[in-house]
Amino acid sequence: MPHAIYCMHLSKNVFESMAGILRDIKTKTKDGLKSPQDLVNLDIRPELDPTTTAQSGKVDLPGASYNLTKDEKRAVCQWLRAMKVPTSFSSKI
Repeated sequence: MPHAIYCMHLSKNVFESMAGILRDIKTKTKDGLKSPQDLVNLDIRPELDPTTTAQSGKVDLPGASYNLTKDEKRAVCQWLRAMKVPTSFSSKI
């Protein structure tokens, strides 16, 4: 069976990743509570340590280092909107 990277699936995955970063979607991530706990145990990246709220006892995971601010998200969206590519390179949705 030949190995091939399907362009449709690749572009879909890239789009979903970028859209997730821009919209702060946390449902498609593979990181759960165990990965930040591992960082705590290894004493790595203390800024990513989970915190527990005193009232409800829920665990709050901080945002990742690649999360964008509102101004950065706006700049990325404006850049994508202004980008010009050859006609056959992309399609309009």
